[in-house]
Amino acid sequence: NFQLVLGVCSPDDPAIAVARRLQAAYPLLDIELAIDTRVHGSNLKVSNLMNMAERARHDVIVIADSDIAVRADYLESVAAPLADPRIGVLTCLYAAQGVGGFWPRVGALFVNEWFAPSVRVAHMAGSRRFGFGATLALRRETLERIGGFEALKNCLADDYWLAEHARALGLQTVLSRVMVATDVTEPTFAELWQRETRWLRTIRSVNPLGFAFLFITFPTPWLIAGACLTGVFAAGANGGAPAWDAFAGAAGTMAGLAARLLLHLRAARHEV
Repeated sequence: NFQLVLGVCSPDDPAIAVARRLQAAYPLLDIELAIDTRVHGSNLKVSNLMNMAERARHDVIVIADSDIAVRADYLESVAAPLADPRIGVLTCLYAAQGVGGFWPRVGALFVNEWFAPSVRVAHMAGSRRFGFGATLALRRETLERIGGFEALKNCLADDYWLAEHARALGLQTVLSRVMVATDVTEPTFAELWQRETRWLRTIRSVNPLGFAFLFITFPTPWLIAGACLTGVFAAGANGGAPAWDAFAGAAGTMAGLAARLLLHLRAARHEV
C-alpha cells in the first residue's frame, strides 16, 4: 500500500511524458504527478520536494533521486527499520554504471571504487554523519520535527542536512544494506571533471576537515610512493645496507596493489 509522487517544476519538462506513460501502464496504482512552478528557496530540488510533499498521504516518506534503479523489495526493505523510534533517517549507497563510452566508465569507477568504499570504511569506524539523495527514508513525524523541507530550502547538500537535522534531535542515521543503482552519462572529460569538482566542493562545504584529509583515501599516489621508496631501499641494500627495508617496502606495495585489485574486482560485479 504505497503512493508514488513524481514532481517537476516546469510544464515543459520532457519527464512529464514518461510519468504519464507510467500512470497509463499502472492505472490501479496510486501515482500522482505534481507539476508546480512555485520556487520556495535557492535549492530548486527542495522547492520541488516541498510542492510534492503537499500531495503525500502516508506516514513513511521515501525520497529517491530520479536517476536510480531499485529492486522489487526496495520499499519494504528501506521502510522496515523505521519501526524503531530511535531511527530518524535511513539512507542507501549506490552502485554506478558507465553508459556511453570511456569517460562514463571512469566516472563509475570514481563512485564504485572511491566514494562507496570510503563510506563503508567511515561507517565501520563509527561515523554516521551522512545522507545520500539516492534514498532517504523517514517518518512524516521526523520530517515535521525538523521543520519540514522548509528547513532545507536554501541548503546545499540538502540530503546530508536532512539527516543531520534528524541527528540533532538525537535520532540515528542507518546505512541500509540495500544498494540502489545509478548511471553515469557524462560523455567527455570536461563534463566529468565538472561533475566531480562540483561533488568535491559540496563535500568541502559540509565537512571541511574531512575534505582536507581526502588525500589519504586516494591509494595510487601512496602506492607509487611506496614503490619509489622500495627502489631507494633496494639501492641502499646493494651498497651494503640491510635489505630488510627494501623487502618491507616491496611487500607493502604488493599488498596495496593486491588490495586495490580485489576492490576493483568486487566493484566490477555491480557494473552490469
